[in-house]
Amino acid sequence: MGAAVSWRRVREWRGVMRDSLDVLPRTMQHPATLRAAVDIALDALTYQTLEKFEQRQVRPYDTAALVLARTVPTACIEWCALLMGWGSRVTLKPPTATPHLAQWLVTTAHEAGLPLRSTHDRDALARADVVIAMGRDETIRDIGKPLPNTTRYVGLGDRFSVAWVDGDTPWERLAQDIVLHDTRGCMSPTAIFTPLPLRPACEALQQALDCAAQTLPSGEVMPFEAAAIRARRQLAEATTGVALASEHGEVHGLRITLQPPAALPRCVAVYHVSTPQAMADALASSSERLSTVGAPKASHAFFEAAFPRVRVCDVGDMQRPPLQRLHDGLDWIAQTHR
Repeated sequence: MGAAVSWRRVREWRGVMRDSLDVLPRTMQHPATLRAAVDIALDALTYQTLEKFEQRQVRPYDTAALVLARTVPTACIEWCALLMGWGSRVTLKPPTATPHLAQWLVTTAHEAGLPLRSTHDRDALARADVVIAMGRDETIRDIGKPLPNTTRYVGLGDRFSVAWVDGDTPWERLAQDIVLHDTRGCMSPTAIFTPLPLRPACEALQQALDCAAQTLPSGEVMPFEAAAIRARRQLAEATTGVALASEHGEVHGLRITLQPPAALPRCVAVYHVSTPQAMADALASSSERLSTVGAPKASHAFFEAAFPRVRVCDVGDMQRPPLQRLHDGLDWIAQTHR
C-alpha cells in the first residue's frame, strides 16, 4: 500500500467513524459522553492537518502495537491514524475488561481498508517493531521488561493536569474539560488553582459541573474510587470546610500539599493561591509529572516559562489537543515513525 493510498484511507476511516457514532460500544463512560469524546478526537484529524503529515518523508515501522488504557479509550485514535497513514500495520491490545471500543475501531478501519487488528495476546507485543503503551507507571514498567532489544518502546505512564482560574475564566469551559473523560486521563484537570475566594469558587465550579452533566452525563464509578472520594470529602470538611457534592460530581476545597491530587471521577480539588507563581511553587516538586496547564491567554507566557516541557492551553481546550503538540513532554509524532 503506497503512502498516498494509506492517507486516503485514513481520511475515509475518519468518515466511517463519524457515520458509526450511533453504534459505539459500552465503556466506563456514559454513551453520550463517549460519543462527544470520540467526536472531539476526530475533530483533530482535519483534512488539512493530515495533508501536512502526508507530505513528510519518513521511514515507517512495518508493525506497531498499542497497549490501551481503560481511562481514556479514545487516546489511541490519533496514534492509529498517523501510524497507519505512514503505512504501518497496527495491533491494539485493549484492556481485558473493556475491549469493545477497540473492536469498534478495528471494524471501522477495515471498512476503510486499513490494517488494524485487536488481540489480548501479550506475545504480539514482542513481534512489533514499536510498542506504545498507555497506563499506570507500574504497568508501563511491566510491559517494557520482557520486550526484545530490537523493539522500540514508548511508555506513557501516570501524569496529571491542572488549571489556573481567575476572574476571566468561564467556569462552564472548565467544566467541559473535567467531565469529558470523567476526570480520568492525563489531560483532565484534577486540581484547580485560583486567587478567588475558595467557597465562591467551589460553588461556581459545582454549578458548572451540574450544568455540563445535562449533556455529558457521568459514567461508572469504581468502588475504590467512591471510597477515595469519600476520604477526600472528609479531608476537605475537616480542613477548609468546603466540600460540595451532587449526583453529578464533587468539588473539594483543600489546603496546598506537595502531592498532586489523585484523579477521581468528576471530583476536583480547588486550592486558593494568590498568584500564578504560588501555583508554580506548589507544583515544583511534581512538575515532571505535569501534562497540561489550562489558563487564560494572559497567563500562557508565564506558565510556558515555568513549565517548558508542558502543554499550555486555554481552559476549555485541555481535552481538545491539536496533533502537533508535546504529549506529556514528548514529541509524540516522532515516535510514530523511524
